[in-house]
Amino acid sequence: MMEQTLERMRRNGFEIVELDTKEQARDYLLGVIPDGSSVGVSGTVSVREVGILPMLQMRGCEIFSHWDVPAEEKPETHQKAHGADVYLTSANALTRRGELVLVDGVGNRVASVANGPRRVYFVVSRSKWVDGGYGKAIARIRKDACPRNAYRQNADTPCRTGICDPDACMDDTMCRMTLVLDKVPKDRKMTLVFVKENLGY
Repeated sequence: MMEQTLERMRRNGFEIVELDTKEQARDYLLGVIPDGSSVGVSGTVSVREVGILPMLQMRGCEIFSHWDVPAEEKPETHQKAHGADVYLTSANALTRRGELVLVDGVGNRVASVANGPRRVYFVVSRSKWVDGGYGKAIARIRKDACPRNAYRQNADTPCRTGICDPDACMDDTMCRMTLVLDKVPKDRKMTLVFVKENLGY
């Protein structure tokens, strides 16, 4: 079933790289991102767990990560990441049909994936695959990803308790927009770095 998912993604324009560990993912990315590149990074735990960012900085890459700047600098950092040479991100879920599902609160990741850097790498672990379609993907995000992200961010949302109640979410909600990526957009190059080891949420 998993191979069918990945093969469908290949037919839909994605380059697929299958790896076993986060160390292999790190070494792969180090091998394909040119020295001195500008690199935008979304709010992704998966990419940071791979450990690629400090190594890219050592090779002269300029990293645009809103996690590493004061609140007043975040909008400008989002814009710089949107215009970078390379964009590193993940997805909240991967459906059986090969759709990448991304849920955002600010929209910086959705914007950059939809119409940002020409070169995008998704670091996605096997744990994010769901045996179903969009509905299963959203269920996984609400049950697994959002509560853990809410706890990490100390967000005041009901999902911190493990119960999703969209109507009760107000200013701190992380679920303001959803992007479903079926195929690679025209004139873009996207790679799924599919890691068997669990990463992120």
